[in-house]
Amino acid sequence: WYQRRVREAVVSTQSTGDAISQIGSPPANVGSRSALEQWKGLFLSTFPQEAEAAMPEDPTKDTKYNEPIIDSVRLQKDEELERFKKLQERKMREEARRDGKLF
Repeated sequence: WYQRRVREAVVSTQSTGDAISQIGSPPANVGSRSALEQWKGLFLSTFPQEAEAAMPEDPTKDTKYNEPIIDSVRLQKDEELERFKKLQERKMREEARRDGKLF
């Protein structure tokens, strides 16, 4: 059995009996028709939801979360990745020339 305090009331349900139809309607009628909608309305009135802030296009460049050590390692890894990409591109061009294909 699981018990949780919701304001001053205790909601008790068996782990296998937690379907909305088995739990029933909330103690206060919040104006919705289905039990799920009533529980949802009660939850939202108890715990108002905050609007999510939009993520920046590139969160790694967000000055709000500056970490000098992490940023320097990230820069190093980005440079390594660019060098690796160029090397792979060069190898593919050389193989294509060797095989007689244009690239």
